[in-house]
Amino acid sequence: MAVPLDLLDLLRDRHFHSGRTLGHELGIARTTVWKHVKSLQRMGLEIHAVRGRGYRLARHFEALDPMAIRAALPTQLQDAAFGLTVLNQVDSTNTWLAEHASGAADGTTCIAEQQLAGRGRGGRSWASPFGRNVYLSMLWRMPVRAVSGLSIAVGVCVAEACEALGASAVSLKWPNDLLAVRDDVRHKLGGILVDVSSDDGYTSRCVVIIGIGLNVDMSNSLRSSINQPVSDLNELAAKRVSRNALTAQVMERLMQAMPEFESEGLAPFRARFLKRDVNLNRLVQVEQGGSLRSGLARGIDDSGALMVETSDGMTRFFSGDVSLRAAT
Repeated sequence: MAVPLDLLDLLRDRHFHSGRTLGHELGIARTTVWKHVKSLQRMGLEIHAVRGRGYRLARHFEALDPMAIRAALPTQLQDAAFGLTVLNQVDSTNTWLAEHASGAADGTTCIAEQQLAGRGRGGRSWASPFGRNVYLSMLWRMPVRAVSGLSIAVGVCVAEACEALGASAVSLKWPNDLLAVRDDVRHKLGGILVDVSSDDGYTSRCVVIIGIGLNVDMSNSLRSSINQPVSDLNELAAKRVSRNALTAQVMERLMQAMPEFESEGLAPFRARFLKRDVNLNRLVQVEQGGSLRSGLARGIDDSGALMVETSDGMTRFFSGDVSLRAAT
């Protein structure tokens, strides 16, 4: 599906423009303008259509800009060899980056305005409206032995990036969710999906694709279409957060953290996770293989495994095998 970017560019001033004026500017018929508006609305952009006044973009729109993102990085990273690709639409940034991994440098990143088949943990779909959030994937190569607990370290980096831009009370839920908690209700803020594959046939090293979906500006209509409470960074920061600045913050923290994680493991990140752990010392139920185990969540061990104090003693649970929710 082609994105009518020329029309979106004309609407970015958030003033009303008549269909006739827009058609003249773009060299298209008014009926084609109307079709383009409908296309943008289907992608999740709110556009007011008022008879006699025309069309108006309801909310601020900031396009992802690779030059602005690189300029916001520290000097030592601005000229690094990693690639940075910005796509308007893609099935999945993780999938795209995996397909372009050959010869790509560590830190190579793909971001998109919209994912058409965004994935969450366990194959669940991830809502990915156009131009509202951050959908980012970064490539890194590391020894296979070093991967354990990676989603925990990434979650810490993303939470700290959000906090650096003014977001308050960002919580982490093991193993890969970012939450905002208000009145004891958990609102989904973001998620992490780590894909691992072998590196050119060498079993000792692997290609890691770190996928991040982060809500920045979710309209009420988008929220109502999702079957769980959600929040966004604009809400947490009580101001409009720049998606370009946020992308740069996430990239910077990941590129600084990955060598540290590879050499030292989860140890430098464990305490930073625990202070944001939404389930720490709370009664939880862990579902594994169709059975439920209840107990008190006691944080994570050095490998990133969830520690739960059950009636049988301390039990470890590993990412990929379980789902977790607060016990009732």
